[in-house]
Amino acid sequence: MLVALDANGDRIYASAEIDYKECYCNACGERVKHKNKGKIVRPYFSHLQNTCPYGDNKEYNHEWHIRMEELFPKEAREVRFVDDQTKEVHIADVYDKETNTVIEFQHSRIDEAEFIKRTNFHLENGRRIVWIFDERTQSNNNYERLTKRYRKLPNTLEAIKNGPYLERSFIWKRNPRRMLEQSNTGLYTKTYSVCVVTDDEGVIAHRIVKQEDGFHIVYFSLHEIQMRKGLDIEEFFQFESYWKSQEPWKSEFEQRNIEYERKKKEIDRLEKERKEYQADIDRKVDELKKMLAKRNIKPWF
Repeated sequence: MLVALDANGDRIYASAEIDYKECYCNACGERVKHKNKGKIVRPYFSHLQNTCPYGDNKEYNHEWHIRMEELFPKEAREVRFVDDQTKEVHIADVYDKETNTVIEFQHSRIDEAEFIKRTNFHLENGRRIVWIFDERTQSNNNYERLTKRYRKLPNTLEAIKNGPYLERSFIWKRNPRRMLEQSNTGLYTKTYSVCVVTDDEGVIAHRIVKQEDGFHIVYFSLHEIQMRKGLDIEEFFQFESYWKSQEPWKSEFEQRNIEYERKKKEIDRLEKERKEYQADIDRKVDELKKMLAKRNIKPWF
């Protein structure tokens, strides 16, 4: 944990130069120890007994998870919310108060019921929520993995018009995936955003804008979200109509529409010629059948 409470219930931070002697878990209230000395990667708070679902959970202590949290101001990290009805405590990885947005980072597998519960808790209380799933490769051969995980672009009219989206179709192996559409909202809204990180550095988030086959195949937004300090939260919620109106995509789609219309006219012309050719053959066959009938010859075709 990077955040805890002091004896007065005020938030304190593991990165502070102060050596805290009395500190408590932000979630369960149990006593925790401030570990800021010795051979450690970064200071943190640790439970004296591993009884808290938040405290020493491997998910919350994973390097990528912590690195993502540290992109945001310390005041926005590990923010505590309490369900007024059940009194259950929810710790948001990041809560941006200015935009009223919760951001959850997920490296490991998450239980379907837990995902839906946490998502709906924030949405039903008027907060927006962003989920960012870590789907980076565990293989040394990233090119080979991406070749298998990204589908090849089909040679169709749809590919000409919507190629930028089709090129971003990703075979998502995380399970369960259907949980994403079982929350009380649509997948792609102004309050709910689901993103996937696929690059080895784990700093580019792709928002899911479409899915097939129960999220086995997902389509990413045109806009790649660079996970960085000072990130504009609205990047997670902009619809594709906005990005398509921005460069370079505006020019890209204008050119694609021109190519689409040209190709469609060509296909329509060839189809018209095919039908005319077929009609001519049918006419000649009918004439031949009539001629054979007059001569009492049975057609052999």
